[in-house]
Amino acid sequence: PAVTFSPNGRFLQTRLNMVGELPIWDIEVGEQVNLPTIDGYPLQFAYWSPNTECAITGASKPTGFQKPNSKAMFIWSTADPEKARMLHESDLGFSNPAWSPDSSQLAVIHKPPVSEHHASQYPSPPPLFSTAIYIWTASGGD
Repeated sequence: PAVTFSPNGRFLQTRLNMVGELPIWDIEVGEQVNLPTIDGYPLQFAYWSPNTECAITGASKPTGFQKPNSKAMFIWSTADPEKARMLHESDLGFSNPAWSPDSSQLAVIHKPPVSEHHASQYPSPPPLFSTAIYIWTASGGD
C-alpha cells in the first residue's frame, strides 16, 4: 500500500494493492478524479509535474493472445483530465519518468522487454532490445 501527494498537496493518489485501480482524489473538492479511457487504455496513475499543472500517465492494454500488451504514455491537465492525450504508443514499456524542475519538459526511458517470455516475442539481436530516452515538452511537442 502507498499514498502519494501531488507537489502542491491538492491531489492524493492511493495504491492499496498491486492490481486494480489507483484512485486519485482532489482534496480541495473532496472528490475522486475520473481519468478517461483513451483508445482502450485505462489511465490509472499519475507522475505529477513539479507545478502540479499536469501529469503523465502510463497505461497498458491487451493486444491479443500470445502478444505482449500495448503500452502508451499520456499527458493530462489537472484542470481538465478528460482532455488527456497520447504522447507515444509502443509494445515496449516505459519507465523512470522525470520532469524538469520548471515543469516544461518530461523524459522517460523506453525500455526493452524484461522477461524471457516477453523477449521471445521479439526478434534478436537489437535494435528492439536497445534502450532510448524520449523527451517531450509539456505543451505537447517532441
